Amino acid sequence: MARRRIALVATLALVSFSLAATPAPRALAADAPPAPAAPPGPTFKNGDLGITVDGPSGWRLAEGTPATPAWSTVATFSDAQSGSSAVLSVRRATAVTLPKLRAEVSKTFADDKSYTVAGITDLPVSGKRPLPGVLVDATQSRPADPPAPGAAPPAAPPPPTTWRVQAAFFLAGEREFQLYVQARATLFARMAGSVDRMVQSVTLRVAGSAFTPKGGNAFRDDVAGFACRYPEGYGVRLPDRTQHLVEFAPAAAGPVLGVYRYETEADLDKETELLVEYYKGPEVGGEATGGRIQVAGREAALVTAKGRMGGKDQVFFVAVVKRGNDTFRLRCAADVTDEAAAKATFDTFTRGFVLLNV
Repeated sequence: MARRRIALVATLALVSFSLAATPAPRALAADAPPAPAAPPGPTFKNGDLGITVDGPSGWRLAEGTPATPAWSTVATFSDAQSGSSAVLSVRRATAVTLPKLRAEVSKTFADDKSYTVAGITDLPVSGKRPLPGVLVDATQSRPADPPAPGAAPPAAPPPPTTWRVQAAFFLAGEREFQLYVQARATLFARMAGSVDRMVQSVTLRVAGSAFTPKGGNAFRDDVAGFACRYPEGYGVRLPDRTQHLVEFAPAAAGPVLGVYRYETEADLDKETELLVEYYKGPEVGGEATGGRIQVAGREAALVTAKGRMGGKDQVFFVAVVKRGNDTFRLRCAADVTDEAAAKATFDTFTRGFVLLNV
């Protein structure tokens, strides 16, 4: 009996030891939580200028005071850790047209030998940005930063530092904007996406001081994708015609303005040829010449014509501007005796015409 008790005690002890030595079942590892989204960066918005720019996450924003016509800083985005920065500047319209802007920007960077330009490309219009611009991609060699206070001077002069620069210039009617982004070349690869998003974030408000002068009138068609100014004292009529979008006319006699829109694969040369043939043809029987102007920051066809239409001798100024196959005709018609007034009205009208989207 004693032996049985000893064996039973030993068995219970062994079981207790086995249970104590067995590790507790581990809980299933939970999925790692998703990385938190980066907080939004600062946003610069100026209602008077009608411009908005979104800065990269983690950068600081300082606003400046604009003055024209020289470039004046209105906002500075900066990152103290990397030394990167983006400066937004404004000036009164100086280049006005895309070719002149491109030529000015090209000369500016070519004259400064510290820059090596990789490319200068046109920025297409978009729904946010109704006017085009130019983007410069370059590097700039600068002297190395001086040693920190109290640090021993280097045995040999340090090599210069290379900075990557992307400078975007935008036409905005009565104003022009410059967004100058710079970062050390060694850091730019990981910042490229943020810089591109910043450039694409630039928005320009069509209504307001940039496009509507004092006493002017504004018209906007978001479906067709354009906006324009028309003279003081003019009325607005929406014709019941597929291609004739809008007409602006004075209460009494004077030049009449119209905007037409249609789809065609014809280029500007072909458009000019067709218009010249029309005004010279049997329907009008007049005279016509072709040329080129700038409309909405783009090259456009120009046809100047005279002929008899509606029982009256009239003068016509017609501009054709294309957005892909989307084609707009801007026409000014007036009595032939009002040619000078018609030309002035037409020139003002084409300068205020804006394409809103691609």
